[in-house]
Amino acid sequence: MLIVLANENKPRDRNSVDRIVSSEIPDADQNPQLYEMVKSRMIHGPYGVLNKNSPCMQDGKCTKEIPKELRNETAPNKDGYPRYRKRDNEVIAKVGKYEVDNRKVILYNPRLLMKWDAHINVKVCATVKSIKYLFKYVYKGHHCANIKLELPVKDCANFAKTLQWNKIKAHLDARYAGAPEAVWRLFEFPLHDKSHSIIRLVIHLPIMQSVYFAEGNELEALDRATEKDKTLIAWFKLNRDNLDARRYLYHDILNHFVFDRETNGSVDSKVEKSLVDCIPLVREIQNATIIVCYYCIHQVPAVLRS
Repeated sequence: MLIVLANENKPRDRNSVDRIVSSEIPDADQNPQLYEMVKSRMIHGPYGVLNKNSPCMQDGKCTKEIPKELRNETAPNKDGYPRYRKRDNEVIAKVGKYEVDNRKVILYNPRLLMKWDAHINVKVCATVKSIKYLFKYVYKGHHCANIKLELPVKDCANFAKTLQWNKIKAHLDARYAGAPEAVWRLFEFPLHDKSHSIIRLVIHLPIMQSVYFAEGNELEALDRATEKDKTLIAWFKLNRDNLDARRYLYHDILNHFVFDRETNGSVDSKVEKSLVDCIPLVREIQNATIIVCYYCIHQVPAVLRS
């Protein structure tokens, strides 16, 4: 889940990052409830020598790069993420029969942890790489589980013998569905939704609209461009032919009429539909362009609109 904060609440320095994300074991005397939650929910492991079969282990190393290095304050971004404060404050938590310090604490938000008492990993994503982070999770596909088949233990042997067969077939890439995902699909709840349609309202001077073509098909592209109007020309023609449409500005017109891309660029009566119109930034500093832009987004006296 990627949460975008309001502009006034966005983390802009190390102090604001530390207010949102913690990576330290709290003091057991000052906050015993949070201490127990961090100890039971937000400690990484066991892994490494203690558990070589941990899912995080690859080539004898933890893929999560834990234990993290200790540092007295949060450092600037590295690969889109801050290097969080993990002080050597001598606070130790005993998990099972092992003692751990701040180096093995998973990032968390104290308020969320106290409210839900669940494993909730919280990170600050404050660079342009946050877009890559979002799309990586959207398109990474379903959850997977690796399966290995073994023979049962025989004659009280202290090890299990792996089945002898094709190694490629022995590694099965199976789809894993957790309880929430399974229930969601069993009840046939919707998996996705579309809230708005986005239509780009173009701005251009007469006979200067953009024409896109493939190399070698320039004439066909010009013929198509002369047969179909862009949204701006269609809006002008609508104002010419429809007196009611003159009440609406360019960026408001789609709330009352629909631009038909399949026909000759004509505008039909409003169809119930959620729309978001977008007028691009006009970079041409020309008087004529400025007049067109002003005409589109401001009220103009009726004598000029006729």
